Amino acid sequence: MSIQKYDVPGPKARAIVERDTKHTSPSYPRDYPFVIDHGRGAECWDVDGNRYIDFAAGIAVLSTGHAHPEIVKAIQQQAEKYIHISSDFYHELMVALGERINEIAPMQEDVSIFYANSGTESVEAAIKLARYATGRQRFIGFLGAFHGRSMGSLSFTASRFTQQERFFPTMPGVWHVPFPDPYRPLFIMPPNADAGDAVIDYIENVLFAKTLPPEEVAAVWSSRSRAKAVILSRLRTFSRACASCAIDTASCSSRTKCNRALAAPANGGLSSIGVWSRISSASPKALPRECRWG
Repeated sequence: MSIQKYDVPGPKARAIVERDTKHTSPSYPRDYPFVIDHGRGAECWDVDGNRYIDFAAGIAVLSTGHAHPEIVKAIQQQAEKYIHISSDFYHELMVALGERINEIAPMQEDVSIFYANSGTESVEAAIKLARYATGRQRFIGFLGAFHGRSMGSLSFTASRFTQQERFFPTMPGVWHVPFPDPYRPLFIMPPNADAGDAVIDYIENVLFAKTLPPEEVAAVWSSRSRAKAVILSRLRTFSRACASCAIDTASCSSRTKCNRALAAPANGGLSSIGVWSRISSASPKALPRECRWG
């Protein structure tokens, strides 16, 4: 069986890429010289008529596919009314969307909605919220995570050194620890334990004991999508120590004892960014082990 080779990028795409190189900021990362013309569902076509399957769903934001007819209709109807109005004023659709998000949000309490234009903006807002709610200044992030490229979120991003290159200093007060990767663990796992136990042990007995005052930690940052392409399942032990304390949900089994709060900004994609903040003054020794961070 012969393999057919396509002329990609084609002449039209090459011409547009050349124009882009001259006039567009090089800060935009380009993974491949694909120049889209249109898309339908899971497929898209470049300007030379070549047909592709979009396995990336745009950049993990097209859960309904390209040009879904109901989405297109809703955009057209809204554009006929008004395209933009400042958040200094009110409009019903903004309220209705907040009500709907409140209905499906995993938190048991009612939530207030902050709308962001991008994932990095939502992270910046979460940083401010965590500091405001806790009065603390320091944070813990994970190696391999990507949270954005604006200055605050960039301080958490640790997927590639090139993201940080030539931008030092970023926001101070962020400590990075290895994510509990069961396939490539960086720590030796203790007997009858897993990679999650090893990371928790490092945070509690090394980081908190040697260099980071736990009572100054405002939040722990986590992202479901690490290193942009690799998605790892959280280990049970690590989930109890982190996720149950509201990285992904506010339904902590010990909520009445430690009173941790959740800020869960939407990041514009399918993965979610969460941050928990311990705002209670309860003694750490009075908390269950999975909630003892301070």
